[in-house]
Amino acid sequence: MPSYEEELPQEQDYLKRVTDLARARLAAQQNVAATEKRKLMELNRQMYENTVHFSHDFDKLTEANQELGDIQTRTIHYQMMMKKLALYERMIQAPYFARIDFTEDGFEREPIYIGTGNLTDEDGLDAYVYDWRAPVASLFYRCEPGRVSYTSPSGEISGEMELKRQYEIKSGRLEYFFDSSVNIMDDVLRSVLSKNASPKMKSIVETIQREQDVIIRDLDSDLLMVQGAAGSGKTSVALHRVAFLMYQGVTGGLSANNIIILSPNALFGRYISGVLPELGEENIATKTFEEIFEDYFEGGIQLSTRNNVLERLCADGEDGRRDLLRDTVEFQLSETFCEIIERYAQLYERSLLEMPDVFYGGICIATRQALRAELLQSRINMPLAKRLRVIEEHLMERIHKEKKARLKELEQFVLEHPEHQFEVKAQARLLSIKEITSLAHKVRSFTRLNIMGIYRKLVGDHDLFRRAAGDLPLPPNLDEILDFIASGLKRNSAGYADGMALLYLRLILMGGKPSDEIKQVVIDEAQDYSPVHFRLLQRMMPAARYTVLGDVNQTIAHEADMTLYDRIRIILGKQKSTLAVMNKSFRCSAEITAFSRRFLDRELKQESFDRHGEEPRVRTAPDAKELDTLLIEDVRSCQQQEFGSLAILCKSFEAARELYRRLIEQPGLAELRLVGEQTGEIGRGLYVMPIYMAKGLEFDCAFVYGVDEAHYHTEDDRKLLYVACTRPLHRLYLYAEGEASHLLR
Repeated sequence: MPSYEEELPQEQDYLKRVTDLARARLAAQQNVAATEKRKLMELNRQMYENTVHFSHDFDKLTEANQELGDIQTRTIHYQMMMKKLALYERMIQAPYFARIDFTEDGFEREPIYIGTGNLTDEDGLDAYVYDWRAPVASLFYRCEPGRVSYTSPSGEISGEMELKRQYEIKSGRLEYFFDSSVNIMDDVLRSVLSKNASPKMKSIVETIQREQDVIIRDLDSDLLMVQGAAGSGKTSVALHRVAFLMYQGVTGGLSANNIIILSPNALFGRYISGVLPELGEENIATKTFEEIFEDYFEGGIQLSTRNNVLERLCADGEDGRRDLLRDTVEFQLSETFCEIIERYAQLYERSLLEMPDVFYGGICIATRQALRAELLQSRINMPLAKRLRVIEEHLMERIHKEKKARLKELEQFVLEHPEHQFEVKAQARLLSIKEITSLAHKVRSFTRLNIMGIYRKLVGDHDLFRRAAGDLPLPPNLDEILDFIASGLKRNSAGYADGMALLYLRLILMGGKPSDEIKQVVIDEAQDYSPVHFRLLQRMMPAARYTVLGDVNQTIAHEADMTLYDRIRIILGKQKSTLAVMNKSFRCSAEITAFSRRFLDRELKQESFDRHGEEPRVRTAPDAKELDTLLIEDVRSCQQQEFGSLAILCKSFEAARELYRRLIEQPGLAELRLVGEQTGEIGRGLYVMPIYMAKGLEFDCAFVYGVDEAHYHTEDDRKLLYVACTRPLHRLYLYAEGEASHLLR
């Protein structure tokens, strides 16, 4: 077997050939792109000059539509060119990171170089570099040298893998290479994890593990659920899965517009925004449920955020009030509440919606009985709001049919009352317009639905609520909960849980906006969502496939266990569903992972990746001043060790703000930033934030402040501590004023 020194010149020569080809392709593509850009600009100019003054001309509009179609086609073509330019630029720097030598049965041995994109010769027959998402690349992630096979579009391909090699290439220069195995792959991963945390989530394409690759390349499941331990890389895996699906979608019609990611908050959405561009794909829409609510209500109702609820549940305050809030939110987001809303919608349609007799010109053109019969007997599968709109159109048609006859009656009326200031016909027309306008308002008073008013009627009438609930199980403190809900509702604003209930009621009564273009939904931090969230998704995007990621150990302010995934499976109703479990934590050192396990209230088969560091430290002091001094000493020590991202984690935003006010006055901490609802993004630096906003994020060092018995003593507090202690890669410190919480022991 050739030695490293013997193979080095060959590898250097191949790298040069590939980078030279990438440079040549880049130069050629730049010239073509420049020409295409000029043509596109010229087309835009011509369209503006030819159509801007002739919007009233039908022939000109037809020509404009044709020109617009040409511009859109060329724009898409130009965007694809720019994507290739970005690929070639990346390849000049580092065209590949791995190689396998594979001998397919019946063929000759072929070296296969693997990178973040494809690079072929001019006719596309010979590949210099294969995309990591290509079927053959799965051999690198899943197999060791020997007898292997992989699945391709043409079927199962078998053969011998005789080499598995990794490269370190920087700025187009080969630093080193090595022939890898499972153990050596772990060494590479350990080296990656030993570095500082990055400002944004990075791709893991070079260190994807076998079990992660299986999840990424799953094409069979309509619903793929992943239960992943804190730091197991489930979010990274989901993003790489999105990139893989987009790669497959080149032939299957799946593009960035067909995928949506649901994230817990906007800060987390920005944190993960760099992964797909790094993999050569355009970013996709990242939404929160608050933003989905806004899409449907369009600013008509101001919604409080979920973080606002978490703040009220986590902040110190009156226990009774906090317990009532928790009971209320839990009930409003439950399956029982969804069932009650569905039953109430039927009840409202059948008996609560008031429909009066409609008179025009003293004649009854529609009785209430006829209107109700039309409502209940026609178009049963159409949402109530659309059926009411049809009734409104029918009524207005009848009114307009009677308009001429009524106009003559009004003219006669005007003649009998000569004190009017206009001539007879003009005065009659004016009266007719006023009469029809008034009647239209009356018709719309029962054909246009006020979702807030309908919801307020439900929660404000205890007897009606129980009537709608029927035999469903209700909380023992229902009256107290309903009073609490009703007191919190304003005319144009609602709490987060009310907002989800309002959105569900709106979808039932009014139907959803078409979401057929969404074919793949990725849900992160699924344990933080409740049945109403998944019911909303099922109604909004029934045809989509789902990738659902969660960790039942990281719930905040409510309970969750593995039955969560059974409920999701039932609600979404997908035929082919799979639950994958990722037990190995890669983020934290073994010592931090072991420390964090004490906060789990259930047996958990959780592995720690074999990377070691310092033991977590618990600091105590008799008062806040001395405790702040210990915190500052540790922060400065970590900064001197050149750790780039440091997070001081508090139980609530209120506690974080108070600590921030004290620390910002200290010398050397002027760069400290307070992270709240409106924070744009976080990167390298020193931050203080509530624990619930740190979920999904990672830092080099975490400083968990205020972990004394007075502040951390409940089961909810235990979960908060687990979330907080699984944020850092390298260092973990905890600070207690007086006696540390018994949860730490």
